[in-house]
Amino acid sequence: MHHTAWAYEVVLDDNWQNGNYASKHEIDTDNTEGLLLKNDPGHVVFAFDPTTDNNTQKVILDAVDYNGRLYLVADTDPYSEPSHGHVFVYDYKSDQSSLSYAPSVLKPDGRKASPQGIYKISKINDKLYLPESDPSVSWDDGVIHVFDGTTWKAHYYENIRMVHGLKIFEYNGKLYSSHTGRPPDNSEIHEQAIWVSTDFGSSWQYETGWSFGGNYAVLLDEIIVFNNRVIAGTETFSNRYSPEIYMYNGLEWSMVDLIQSTYQGVAAFEEYKGSLYVGFYRKSFSNAVNMPLIWTSDDGDNYLPQYSINSVDRRGIYSFCKYDDSLYALVYEENPNQRRIYKTSDGVGWEALPAVLPGTFIEMINGHTEETYYTYYSKLITYHGRMYSMFPDQGDVYVSACSEAGELVSAPKSIYISAPEDVALAWKGYLQDTTKVKLQMRAASAKLELDNATFTGPDGTQNSYFTESGRKLSSNFPTGTSWMQYKVIMQTGNASKTPYMEKVYLECKDTSICTEVDEEDNNIGELGGACTVDDRCADGLRCNEQNVCVEIIGPTPDCSDCCITSFTPSEMSLSSDSILDWEMKFEGCFMGFFESLSSKVSITNSKGKNPGTISSVRGFGNTIKGRLTLDPGAEQGAYSITVRTPIKEISGYTIAVRE
Repeated sequence: MHHTAWAYEVVLDDNWQNGNYASKHEIDTDNTEGLLLKNDPGHVVFAFDPTTDNNTQKVILDAVDYNGRLYLVADTDPYSEPSHGHVFVYDYKSDQSSLSYAPSVLKPDGRKASPQGIYKISKINDKLYLPESDPSVSWDDGVIHVFDGTTWKAHYYENIRMVHGLKIFEYNGKLYSSHTGRPPDNSEIHEQAIWVSTDFGSSWQYETGWSFGGNYAVLLDEIIVFNNRVIAGTETFSNRYSPEIYMYNGLEWSMVDLIQSTYQGVAAFEEYKGSLYVGFYRKSFSNAVNMPLIWTSDDGDNYLPQYSINSVDRRGIYSFCKYDDSLYALVYEENPNQRRIYKTSDGVGWEALPAVLPGTFIEMINGHTEETYYTYYSKLITYHGRMYSMFPDQGDVYVSACSEAGELVSAPKSIYISAPEDVALAWKGYLQDTTKVKLQMRAASAKLELDNATFTGPDGTQNSYFTESGRKLSSNFPTGTSWMQYKVIMQTGNASKTPYMEKVYLECKDTSICTEVDEEDNNIGELGGACTVDDRCADGLRCNEQNVCVEIIGPTPDCSDCCITSFTPSEMSLSSDSILDWEMKFEGCFMGFFESLSSKVSITNSKGKNPGTISSVRGFGNTIKGRLTLDPGAEQGAYSITVRTPIKEISGYTIAVRE
């Protein structure tokens, strides 16, 4: 029911972060833009399997959040030829995954390359970079795939000596390629190589390299920039050497050897609360030593072990992830073999969460390197307010479970509406399967009165809801300048799916129908002090009907036709009780606060006579209340009411006094 002819919008909210709401329950406002149901990383559920129709790509190795979508790298075995690598993309808006790219490239001579593997994807300067090798003719060539948000393009480089493409990273305005290969001197050494590009991929130059015993590469595939330096961790081979941490300051590389021969390698880096966290994994199940699996550093030079998670019955830390101001670690445990998620809120104490993640431990055996393990490619990643986990032995992706339902009440908004029938409540959001969103609104003439107002739907009752964006407000919705709030209710029938809300707004026929009023310009300013009706508050304040001190802070009304719209009761009988408690309402103006104004309200007939005495006159906003006590000899007939307010003198409304 979107009204395309109603082009004018009054945005109520498009950002709820930093406490921009009145209340919420089981709604997340902090982990992404917009609203979604609160998630619990301690419980995970199956989300999707992008590889269902591509059975040769059942191993998900890496993922990155890019331009609002999740890109996932999958391959059967990143160290085997030919590669069956694919890139899949998942969009939370549609809750659908699809194939984004199947890397394939032609060599300069027109022949098709035979890439060996892909498994690390990087987001750099609004582009995605994905390296791989091409051993189809020799080990001297490499390929880097680049995605600009629209098109994937394969860049083929001769003589880059890329045996295994590991990771592309950016540092101080330059691109770096970490891969294995042979150095440019044509030696037979198989080394970890660092190549650099000063023109973002147009050309590459060899910078440095390392090897173990002249035959095995160090394998720097986990890389982070911390303390303005590149920090890289090694993947090592069983019974070869202990893992090391390499550092680069833009001029030279240095190395920290932790001298822990029982470690297999570095699986993860993460910066949290100003410190660098390093996650290690160990060699084998049989090596049941008690050693810390997490080390930390405050400067990138010195590393200290954390003993809160050690290697007794645990194989290693495979991935870190920050979520909801806490740090999470994906841990592989033994006895029994299972994956668990651990959490810390202070960076020191860790707790195991209830979730036991699916999947089994696998050991991929490579005859050239002995017991090369790929399990550490398991990954945690945050994407649009949720935490996703994936493992190298399956194509399934799991997600933090969300609550069944939640609701949020907006912060009060001061809105002017002249014709509710020409205003619609609208929102921009996304519904996944089994999810629902519904809204209600409430309004009051004063901010203080909102809590006593009832949330209602499009028919004006509390039993109806705005379930479609663009439905008109109820015809009895208050007109003029009012304080109002909306309530969002979000629901799901599946813990893997949540609705998303990006914006709530009013669609108006034109600018004269509705507009937002600055709080300072509204008529009632809440100061909150307690008082009684007869008390005077501090200078400049008055006591209202709710016994709260308020201040008239609005400007003089611009309505030139301020008038009385009702006087109740409209008649009284001389034969009844001679006391009448009356109420007068105005339209088109705000009358402010009145106290002891009996002398400024008069009721007279055409002969200038009055029927009795006016007393106890008080006013609040656009309403005045008082008491009329009839004289015993009052004449029958119509009496005109005159009010001398601080704004103007109003008269003309009548009350009938009958026999």
